[in-house]
Amino acid sequence: MKDILDTLIDTIVSILIIGMIGYALLCIGAYKLTAASTPSLTKEQEIVAKTILGEARGEGKEGMYAVACVIAQRSIAWKLTPKQVCLADSQFDYWTQHKSSTIDDLNRRRVEALMKHDIEKVLYAKNLAIHILKVDRSYTGNADHYCRIGLDNYWTRNRKPVRIIKNHKFFKLRP
Repeated sequence: MKDILDTLIDTIVSILIIGMIGYALLCIGAYKLTAASTPSLTKEQEIVAKTILGEARGEGKEGMYAVACVIAQRSIAWKLTPKQVCLADSQFDYWTQHKSSTIDDLNRRRVEALMKHDIEKVLYAKNLAIHILKVDRSYTGNADHYCRIGLDNYWTRNRKPVRIIKNHKFFKLRP
């Protein structure tokens, strides 16, 4: 029993270390974030970058990376393109049209304006979009959903998050 427990602990530690290395490479310089090094985005990559910015630009690199991980997880697990994942009905607030909310429209206008500037968070989101299927999904525990801390959706009730990153909690809802 002790051998099985030791092996399990070693495996978990290894997964965490690998995830943090992948995250660290994106955050601290493996990708040089400059306007010159960011090629023009395809329409699909633009949608992914806007989703990342619209959902987590206030969460810093950690939060934006985490949203990218969820997009990648869904894309791979659900056999959809990242664009299909981002534009799926009622999946990302950035793309969801709420009848009575002007906040959503304001958020979309802000992201559209930001995308025209080569500031760090935009360059970071664009680089994540370009490399979306290469992000280390273990950073979020292979989560396929997330929501703000303090928000209890019907789909989060009686479920424990696999990770909490900044102001979001991450869940693995599908096998």
